[in-house]
Amino acid sequence: MTRPDSVAQSRPLSRLLVIGAGMAGVLGLGLAVWWGYDTWQWRAFSGQRDAINACVDSWRENPPAQIDRHIWQEVVTTVHNALGNVCFTPNEISIEEMRRLRAEVETKSREPITVETLDWLWWRLGKTGPHGAKYVTQMQPLWDETREALRAGGERPKQGEWKEQK
Repeated sequence: MTRPDSVAQSRPLSRLLVIGAGMAGVLGLGLAVWWGYDTWQWRAFSGQRDAINACVDSWRENPPAQIDRHIWQEVVTTVHNALGNVCFTPNEISIEEMRRLRAEVETKSREPITVETLDWLWWRLGKTGPHGAKYVTQMQPLWDETREALRAGGERPKQGEWKEQK
């Protein structure tokens, strides 16, 4: 008994559909795994970054006795801004490095926060990786200017005196 031509022709088409569906399924699974891993990385990174940010934010409200509150808050904001610029993606800083940084910042947060603490964080950001080192080097003049205000006892320099004080 011979088969009709339409049945014989549909078999190769059925195989192609099964193979195509299988390949699409494997590709879809691969994309889901990649996306899931990427999402997990971002969530883990963001959790570490948020914890570090919370610690540094808490430093704003307790300036050392000899430092003007407004100047202190500006200096903490400068360090906090550096933190955001250095620690912005898991592509720049590994999650492991973020965990180390978080542990160190939390340890520092248990001690009285001083100018030395802010200096420590500034330089520690430079050790997070190539991006951190580049940022700290590039922004060093800003940090020097900011530190100058603290060296002056936290007194705010008059307009235009920031650079003249060096």
